[in-house]
Amino acid sequence: MKESKITFTVVLLGGSIGEQTIRNVRVLKNKVVPFTNNYYFTVKADAKSKAKNLTKSLSAGEKSYYKMKYVVAEISNGLYTGK
Repeated sequence: MKESKITFTVVLLGGSIGEQTIRNVRVLKNKVVPFTNNYYFTVKADAKSKAKNLTKSLSAGEKSYYKMKYVVAEISNGLYTGK
């Protein structure tokens, strides 16, 4: 039995009401990963580091008012796992 390669990506949570926003990584479960995402990692620590740096680049208003932040999402066979 062949093991599927599990990788990690960074996704943006939050945003304004008028946008199609993601409030939790679990809502992504079994959805196809878009090819527009440039952040793919095989090590979770690297993905966490990138998410932390990207979150730091957000303005104070984006973080507090729009509740925006970058988090790590797990990918398996081109689909989000919801973890």
